[in-house]
Amino acid sequence: MSQLKKLAGQTAIYGISSILGKTVNFLLIPIYTDYLPKADVGAFTFIYAFIAFFNVVFTFGMETAYFRFSTGKGLDPTKVYSVVQSLLITTSLSLGALLYLNAGGLAELFDYSGKAYLFKWVALILTIDAIMAIPYAKLRVENKAMTFSFTKLLNIGLNVGFNIFFIVFCHHIFAGDFLNSLQPLIRSFYNPAWGVDYILLSNLMANALIIPVLVFFEREIYYHTG
Repeated sequence: MSQLKKLAGQTAIYGISSILGKTVNFLLIPIYTDYLPKADVGAFTFIYAFIAFFNVVFTFGMETAYFRFSTGKGLDPTKVYSVVQSLLITTSLSLGALLYLNAGGLAELFDYSGKAYLFKWVALILTIDAIMAIPYAKLRVENKAMTFSFTKLLNIGLNVGFNIFFIVFCHHIFAGDFLNSLQPLIRSFYNPAWGVDYILLSNLMANALIIPVLVFFEREIYYHTG
């Protein structure tokens, strides 16, 4: 019975982080429609469909392989993790570099002329997502539900925060609506022409900041169990 309670509790924790992620992103839609051209927001769904498809290509089932072999009899989970993660880092960096170097061609092909930087960001997002896939799987194998959930929710919070910062906060300061003293600073890096592009940049920045957090927790777990 205690094992069943533990399983139910962990399942709830994993589920809450997933549900909140979808809910929070849904709640951002009013901000997008208020501050961004609706046509641009609609067209931007292609970028995320592109990311969803290539996420599968980048990880190519290695999470499932890790789950299977890390719990297999006679296999050292540490070695399994090292092999799988090393392989995934190598392949994701290679695929990411391929996409990054061909960003200009992809932008022209998919009618995003002059926006090669979007596909460079996509390449970085896909690479980071793939590199983080096995550490997240490791947290689940080791029953670190709270750590898993915390990092997922932190990622969501950072993504939402960056979205609000760029799309709302910077927009108003750039326009001179308030905090005029910050206008020179905002004008030094904010580009109002990007508009909807900041959705993707926010995603990239949030994901990049989670990497050191995962590394920190991984080391903490190692030192406390080693």
